[in-house]
Amino acid sequence: MNKKDYFVIACKLLSIYCFINGVPMLFGIFAPFFSKIDIPPELKTSMFLGIIVSILVPVFIIGSGVFLFKYSQKVFEIAFPEEKENETDIEEKLSIALKACGIFLIIKYLPIVLQTITSFITVKTAPPIFEMLNQNQYLYQNAFSSIFSVCLGVYLVKKGELFLKYIK
Repeated sequence: MNKKDYFVIACKLLSIYCFINGVPMLFGIFAPFFSKIDIPPELKTSMFLGIIVSILVPVFIIGSGVFLFKYSQKVFEIAFPEEKENETDIEEKLSIALKACGIFLIIKYLPIVLQTITSFITVKTAPPIFEMLNQNQYLYQNAFSSIFSVCLGVYLVKKGELFLKYIK
């Protein structure tokens, strides 16, 4: 097996992971539509944004799975725009694993970044009479770690040289 084969297999495994996580989330988005909760008019706009994001998150995860499964060859071309001739076998395999981990981080944490942005908008647009303690806690707990994880994922897919340098 060559580098491309390993990477395509990793993408296909990640796509199965996306399906396993996305399908239950997709069924979970229907619960708010069946519950009758009176939402004050002041919060309807920000809550509507939250509902839209809660719908988009499982669609994004399942869509990522479909994309990885169907277009894993193209993802390989993005992750490895030029082949390096002087890599050893272990460096090649580690490079493939790092890029697959980068794709995993992007798929796992990008929805959390979207939810964090929605939470931030909800907190900032809510009238001061509403206590938004839960939203504030969610915002502070997830903002930095999820944004950092997505940035790390993009770095691993594009380069990942910092990690490769330490195995030589």
